[in-house]
Amino acid sequence: LDPATRTRIGDLPHGHGLLGLVIREKRPIRMADLTRDHRRHGFPPHHPSMTSFLGVPITTGKTVFGNLYLTEKIGANEFDAEDEGIAVLLAGQAAVAVENARLLEQVRDMQRQRDLFFAMMNHELRNALTGVYGWAERLVRRRSAEGAEQAAQEVYEGTERTITLLNNFLDLSRLDAGKLRPVWREVEPIGEVQRVLTGFGPAAEDKRISFKLEAP
Repeated sequence: LDPATRTRIGDLPHGHGLLGLVIREKRPIRMADLTRDHRRHGFPPHHPSMTSFLGVPITTGKTVFGNLYLTEKIGANEFDAEDEGIAVLLAGQAAVAVENARLLEQVRDMQRQRDLFFAMMNHELRNALTGVYGWAERLVRRRSAEGAEQAAQEVYEGTERTITLLNNFLDLSRLDAGKLRPVWREVEPIGEVQRVLTGFGPAAEDKRISFKLEAP
């Protein structure tokens, strides 16, 4: 079709007539004159005339996701078995191409998830280790006796969180295999924020930065 004819036709076929039949029956359909078949659907205005017809489904496994059809065979009144064989082969190649494109997109999605996972783990591990280091330094230098107990507790809890993060990191292979599922739990937001601020306490103090938590 030239661009002007294509524009005049308007919407593309919706698969209500013979094209829908190709999809529903999942088999090639050939006919010499489709205008005589009661299953055909009316053509839109300005559509070129079509008489001979060959339609084949495009399938992957048991799923039909499209069709390939030809009309008006050049040099003959109708399509033959050889034409059908070529069309079936072409539809099979199209199905492989589409399936490969889908698999490629799945791989890209997995790579994006992997990159996001690595970025998140890098961020969380840095935060956890910063807190552990800061409180451990206080224990080693013993700046104040009264703070030793809190420092020891923070080192213990921070190390525990770091081990949990590392275990999550080792679960990456399970994430790729689709065997890792989210674990949902309720948290008390203010307490979580306060825990984070406490972890950064020593590092903030060394830089003369103070945190203030304001929450309803």
